[in-house]
Amino acid sequence: MSEIKANLDAKAFILKNADTTDKEGLLQVYSAISELYDLWNTNGILDVEMSVKISHGQVIYDRYAIPIIGTPIVSMDMVSQLLDIIDAPKQLLDIIRKKHSQRIRMLVGFDYDSKGKRIYFNDGNQAFGYQFVDSSKYVVKYYTKVEKKDYNFVLDGLNEIFSSSEVLALLLNIIPFDKWTLICERKQFTAEREVIGYHISTVNKPQICDIQEDMMLLVKRINTSIDSNKFKEWIDKNTESRLYWVGIGIDKERCPELTFYIRPGLQDWDVRYTPREFTDFFALEIMNL
Repeated sequence: MSEIKANLDAKAFILKNADTTDKEGLLQVYSAISELYDLWNTNGILDVEMSVKISHGQVIYDRYAIPIIGTPIVSMDMVSQLLDIIDAPKQLLDIIRKKHSQRIRMLVGFDYDSKGKRIYFNDGNQAFGYQFVDSSKYVVKYYTKVEKKDYNFVLDGLNEIFSSSEVLALLLNIIPFDKWTLICERKQFTAEREVIGYHISTVNKPQICDIQEDMMLLVKRINTSIDSNKFKEWIDKNTESRLYWVGIGIDKERCPELTFYIRPGLQDWDVRYTPREFTDFFALEIMNL
């Protein structure tokens, strides 16, 4: 594996944060994708993002995402190799061939508590997330970019999700409304095609040490039985990391859930590849299938 292609800071990030028995599994996937970079002759550095999801019933810590940066010419064989690494359902390759044949970018995600995995593609002004536990079946989530003129409607949606002005105020202390720069509306296919959440990115990327008090207060309101010591331990590991975006939604029981997405604290972490945002599936396209 080329050390030029591997990001040592990202690997250290994994080692510091992944505290489950699946740590080695994640490192193996990371190394395997890095080896694909060498095989594809991709001029990029393999990075990683971590997230923690809080709902009223649980807290999931071991969640990771890895962006896949393509070459000017990426074949379906290359995509097939990637799907094999993450043990994706075989039918996804045909879906990709039929639905995602333009210049796109990919993102793979891992949730080591639930054993779930995800792979994302964009198509026009919409992104598709294919989520699966093993190679037998998958579910699809849809992500649509929200225009800036509609940000007030998103604020209304957050009011409905939280149904508490105090909780919403805590969230807006962490991601102020006037700093919102990119929002994706997330839907899952149902009879009503209802909105189940938003992903919000801000122009500033605050360090965890500067927002940790509001974060702690907010998660205690979402999950009243949270193990405060364990969450504080997570914060202490990441005081220098930066919050890049926040996911807000509802769970199966119609209760609020919240996800914080963080990256290593380097100032120039996200200039090593384009587009700058993991959530930006829409502006710059970097894979050509």
